[in-house]
Amino acid sequence: MVRVEDAVGGGAFPGRMLPGWGVALSVEGWGSAGRLQSMLRRARPPVVSGARENEVVFHVRTLLPGDGELIAAALSSAAELAARPCSK
Repeated sequence: MVRVEDAVGGGAFPGRMLPGWGVALSVEGWGSAGRLQSMLRRARPPVVSGARENEVVFHVRTLLPGDGELIAAALSSAAELAARPCSK
């Protein structure tokens, strides 16, 4: 668990941030946060995360019941893709 800040509204309150919590996942072994985020976005259904330093962050405020299972399945699929040898 990590502290996060989320923007309030879609421009209705410019500069206003709402403190909250997120679940951070280290990207060690994935290459970069961007690479893991790209793999998660290609999952079905797509999974969107934030990023900071060497972590992807799932903002708890945005999660619905059952999303944990979807995220776990997307991470499993991403791990399988990452483990495949690259073809040239």
